[in-house]
Amino acid sequence: PMRIAPTCHFTMGGLWSDFNQMTSIPGLFTGGEASWTYHGANRLGANSLLSGSVDGWFTLPFTIPNYLGPLLGTDRLAEDAPEAKEALDRAQARLDKLMSIQGKHGAEYFHRQLGEILYRDCGVARNKEDLARGIEEIRELRKAFWSDLFIPGEPNEMNQQLEYANRVADYIDLGELMCVDALDRDESCGAHYRDDHISEDGEAERDDANWCFVSAWERGNNGPAWDLSGHEFIRHAEPLTFEAVPLMTRNYK
Repeated sequence: PMRIAPTCHFTMGGLWSDFNQMTSIPGLFTGGEASWTYHGANRLGANSLLSGSVDGWFTLPFTIPNYLGPLLGTDRLAEDAPEAKEALDRAQARLDKLMSIQGKHGAEYFHRQLGEILYRDCGVARNKEDLARGIEEIRELRKAFWSDLFIPGEPNEMNQQLEYANRVADYIDLGELMCVDALDRDESCGAHYRDDHISEDGEAERDDANWCFVSAWERGNNGPAWDLSGHEFIRHAEPLTFEAVPLMTRNYK
């Protein structure tokens, strides 16, 4: 017997890809839980094994060689190419910034606070007021992170605390976006529902007339993460179409 209970899968889905598992960036492939392909709104833990197995054994071993085959014999990008130098400089500036803060709290301190905010305000059940509060608290947490973070050790050695802090910075940005997306989607859809969009039977109440699309978000402010002047998110709506099976409303009663 296995106990199965609801929990907070804060992100469900993943990076967009085509049927070859390639993202919108040519040559960048995604698979497993990082891909959108298998994880809809309702999922169990075994789905992770499914996606990792299918992508790793059956899909990517064929699609990646198909992409690389025509490139055989072509010149690779020079190590001092402007694109490569820009990427290296951007990464180095981020690491330098993280190491230079020299505050009082380690990365785990901020990671735990972020988790508490998301669990409370963007968990299985959400509502407009809690999500708005969560967004503001995450933005305040970001300010504290970039002004009071402490990372021991040196940057030019194996420094797991530096690596951890780098990921926490990403988590903070992702957590804000999740709350923004949940607040923007004015309906109940999927495993996580809005308290203010529940039917008389207690079921999640979708609004297919207005929200039958996937939200793909673009960050309007593309400056560094520690630029606290403001974060703008631009939504791109990708319509959902159903040809073989019509949309239906779930009701367990």
